[in-house]
Amino acid sequence: MSEAKDHEQRAKVTVQAQQVAVRDGLLDVCLRRLGTTIADRYRIDELLGIGGMGAVYRARNTWAGRDCALKVFHSAAHQGTSLLKRFLREAQAANRIQKNGRLHPNVVDVFDVGKDAESSSVFLVQELLQGESFATMLERQPERRVSLDAALEVLIPLTDAIATAHLSGIVHRDLKPENVFLCAGAEGSPASAKVLDFGVSMLRDARMTARNEILGTPQYLPPEAVYGSGQTDERADVWALGVILYEALVGECPFGSAGEPFFKVMHAIAVSDADALPGRTQMAPEAWNIVRRCLAMDPLERFPNGLALLRVLTPLQRPGA
Repeated sequence: MSEAKDHEQRAKVTVQAQQVAVRDGLLDVCLRRLGTTIADRYRIDELLGIGGMGAVYRARNTWAGRDCALKVFHSAAHQGTSLLKRFLREAQAANRIQKNGRLHPNVVDVFDVGKDAESSSVFLVQELLQGESFATMLERQPERRVSLDAALEVLIPLTDAIATAHLSGIVHRDLKPENVFLCAGAEGSPASAKVLDFGVSMLRDARMTARNEILGTPQYLPPEAVYGSGQTDERADVWALGVILYEALVGECPFGSAGEPFFKVMHAIAVSDADALPGRTQMAPEAWNIVRRCLAMDPLERFPNGLALLRVLTPLQRPGA
């Protein structure tokens, strides 16, 4: 790879992974994969981003002649650990979310998983999406917020996907704007939302979270995930969806920004009172009533699952809006 291309890739990843602690050594490892082939058929063409468990590349299935997104687990040294199991669980969870006998249209399609014989790298293969994350879209908006109609255009299909996940025995546990991708539609048509990253999801028949183990992104975690037993259920996703709706309508997360210390965010959540949130005055009353219930400190006071939340969100959407 040329020096100019290397610099371009580094700059791109730095922007996309600014909330992830990426050591130079790890970035170098990821960049060295460019131009190589995994499992004799996936040629790695571009580094798209780096996360906590793996790096994501644009790749080409040379057998099928199809571009795809290739997620490669960071280190073979961790194979056999719970971290690797969570990485592989992403494929298992996503493919369980079926609607009318097919993969839910608002869930990213994971269609292959394997281990490269030569490098021992574990990988999974997803559809390659064109567009941007909901987080990126919000960053482009004046005051980083959108109208209720624009928010519902994203939140209703997102909640429909999560409702279907809950019916399939799956709790996502890491819902946030970065994990909602807005796929570019045809000219004049709206973008369609897809849920990403089921890596820390909880499957009803394969619970892997140890007691007191905290998983997820602090600003979107419910209080019981930290101050309770560590065990969460569908209402944890309801909480996160309420945070996302608040953020989209107000322009800021109710419980601190991404750069704030973990303990400060957790304290804000622990002492939170939805009625005291300043953003309530910026919402229509019907939207605020939904957000307020999603953010109830007591899980029993929230909507019990995604389906119950979907039923109150859908009537807010104006025909043709």
